[in-house]
Amino acid sequence: MTYWPDQGDQRPPQPWAFAGESRDDGNGSERAARLTVTCLAASFAVLVVGLVVFFTVRTLRQNERVSPSPVIVAAPKGLTPEEAAKAAGGIGPPAGADVVTYGKARKEALAAATGDRIAIVSFWNYTTEAKARALGGDAEILGLLAAAPGGQPAVVTGPLSAWVTTQTADARAERDELTKLIPTVDDPKFKADYQLRAAELTKLINAIKPTGDLVFGLVVRAPAPSLQALQTRTEIRIVDVGPKAEADAKPIYRGLRPEESSKANDPAVRPT
Repeated sequence: MTYWPDQGDQRPPQPWAFAGESRDDGNGSERAARLTVTCLAASFAVLVVGLVVFFTVRTLRQNERVSPSPVIVAAPKGLTPEEAAKAAGGIGPPAGADVVTYGKARKEALAAATGDRIAIVSFWNYTTEAKARALGGDAEILGLLAAAPGGQPAVVTGPLSAWVTTQTADARAERDELTKLIPTVDDPKFKADYQLRAAELTKLINAIKPTGDLVFGLVVRAPAPSLQALQTRTEIRIVDVGPKAEADAKPIYRGLRPEESSKANDPAVRPT
């Protein structure tokens, strides 16, 4: 029997005294189950939103870097290295290009070049900014090609120290986001992936120094004979000559990193 208190009764209303409900009709268990499902769904939604925000912030930070990364374009199938490079645009091997075949073709192009040209000069090893600039000789240096351990290559058109500062800040911000996200992730695989990425970012932060061996190439402008002379230096892997001396409105420059021994852009990032 449902109990409805009146003004003269000081006893509190009983928990089953709401209209349409009984003291124990089995609906309590059903409501609890619905509540549990609702909470789980809400938790999952929060996790999804967190992941979206994390990767959106990460993308925006990468797009705001002081220097652009080389555009990575896959080599179209069925084309020669020269044709694939033209299809990809800019100067440098498209992703997936055979390094040996591409290098041979570019050395032939350099030998036939005349006049002033912009060229990509790739080194056999990573080196410091000072040594890299010295390797450029009398050529006008338009930019540095650099990559931090665990990071992607970039074209640095200003001081390397400014690029290092930005790389460190980006890596630290991404690691902090992951550190906050990891405790909320239940999926073992996702958690392991995030923990691995956080560890890689820590290595990058600890390894990247303005005076470190970060530079693997140069973007230069010089007369063809000077570029041909650069190719004879033992430290220089390839001088990839462009078709002209003027830069495009939105130039695209891709060099060969020391670890790219078989295919261009393989691996996609510098090993830690």
